[in-house]
Amino acid sequence: MMEARKRPEPIKDFQVQDLGDGIFNITAPPMRFQQYLVLGQEKALLIDSGFGLGSLKKIVDGITGLPIVLLNTHGHPDHGGGNAEFGRPLLHPADNELYAEACSYEYRYDELTRLWHMDEEAHKLQKERPEPLPVADGSPIDLGGRVLTVIHTPGHTMGSVCVFDQKTGALFAGDNLNAMATGMTEGCASSIREFLASLKKLETFPVKAVYTGHMPARVEPSVIAGKIQCCEKILAGEPAEVENTPRGSGLMMRAGGTGIHYRAELAQ
Repeated sequence: MMEARKRPEPIKDFQVQDLGDGIFNITAPPMRFQQYLVLGQEKALLIDSGFGLGSLKKIVDGITGLPIVLLNTHGHPDHGGGNAEFGRPLLHPADNELYAEACSYEYRYDELTRLWHMDEEAHKLQKERPEPLPVADGSPIDLGGRVLTVIHTPGHTMGSVCVFDQKTGALFAGDNLNAMATGMTEGCASSIREFLASLKKLETFPVKAVYTGHMPARVEPSVIAGKIQCCEKILAGEPAEVENTPRGSGLMMRAGGTGIHYRAELAQ
């Protein structure tokens, strides 16, 4: 059994990186959550809003004055906790129930104080949780001179989506393609077979770069093939090692330089 991985040290301020081509990477407190701002000619798309600790809007307003379209890649608190500053988010309906619970002020306050011991920062936590707007597989997001496509990809959660930028070939993957491992130990995860179908769908897009919800922010497109190898090994019944993480215990399958951390019953 592997020892539990430790969380990185928290940060208290936002960090911004200009990735070029009208794409900005915003790292949010407390645990270096990754948001992305994509600029068009008429609108800008904000992909995820972090945990809601402090004002992400001040950072976004410092980058652009364009109207903001907000999309949550899934319903976890580190992706939709800061929605209140921007209004109702686009969210796949399969994650509505998860979002209602996990992005509530009470849930986020408990996580901030109990798991991260950041009681002194709790006064900065946003309290509101706007109701989501539905988004479907294949939905286009037209920013003016730039169109992105929403791809429903059950895996990390049942309502997880990725967003493909047709202009640059960038794929914004939420937590489905995290470099170290895709977390699938929680009750909101899809089956391994469903995740494999999602990954094969992503293979059909001409992806040139993958941007994830955690560190490292950018990974190579080959991560998709690596995750497919992991799924195939799991479904073939290959042995996996038990590993503990801050999100719980599960089996870890590694292949192709990446991994999947999953509950055994998801392989059925």
